[in-house]
Amino acid sequence: LKRRDPILFYESLDLYEDDLFDFGESKFSVKLRVMPLCFFALARCWLRVDGTYMRSFDTRIFHEFGTSQVLVEVSKKECPISDLRVSDPRLLMDADKAEPLLPSTSLQTFELALPASGSSA
Repeated sequence: LKRRDPILFYESLDLYEDDLFDFGESKFSVKLRVMPLCFFALARCWLRVDGTYMRSFDTRIFHEFGTSQVLVEVSKKECPISDLRVSDPRLLMDADKAEPLLPSTSLQTFELALPASGSSA
């Protein structure tokens, strides 16, 4: 996952977003990146209740072309906003910047096997 392969295709799509009546943000987004040898997808469910709580559920999916394995990582991060020590509170307004600041409360990784090509379902 540390390789710097050229990105052939990238898309970021917000599937759902709500401003919680101006009291925060709830968002479900998907990002897809395709490189010559693999693809990577991130599905994120994000919740921020202003002055109260932040939570992130992430599902990461990685597949290297030519293999039958798909790697999946499911993580949950959350904490009260009062527990976060940030120098700039604006960082908490952006899910991509705030998510790394949250402590992990759950992490599961597993591997899926794709059916062999040519086999019928």
